[in-house]
Amino acid sequence: TQKDLDYLLESIDSRNIYLCFCPRSNYYIEDIIAPINTLILNPVNCVIGTDSLASNHSLSILEELKTIVSQFPEIPLSQLLKMATYNGALALKIENQFGSFTKGCKPGVNLLEHVDLQKLNIISDSFVRVLA
Repeated sequence: TQKDLDYLLESIDSRNIYLCFCPRSNYYIEDIIAPINTLILNPVNCVIGTDSLASNHSLSILEELKTIVSQFPEIPLSQLLKMATYNGALALKIENQFGSFTKGCKPGVNLLEHVDLQKLNIISDSFVRVLA
C-alpha cells in the first residue's frame, strides 16, 4: 500500500528501493493486483517480474505487461518497457552489461510486434520476436 511505501521512503534512501510487480502471480495468489498506477508515481525503481511457475502459467514478462495494460492503460509503454528492461538490470546490479543500449552493454534485442500504434501500447495480440 502507499502507507507501507511511505514508511519505507522515510526509512531508506529511495535509490535503494525496488518494487517488483508480478501482477499475474498476485492475481493468482490474492485475486488482486497491486495499485501499480499509483505506486509508480513514487521516487522508487519499479521492475516487472513473473514470480515462479508455482503461481503463474508462464514466465513471460510480456504477459505481465499485458496484464498491467489491461488494468492500468494509462501507464505509458515507455515506462513499462523501462520497468521490464533497465530497471530490472539495475535491481540485479548488472546494468553495466544488460538492460540498455549504452556503450559496453550487450543487451538482447527483441522486436515488439502487433502493438496499438494509435495509443502506443501493448494489446492482447502483441508478441515478441527475438532479433539478437
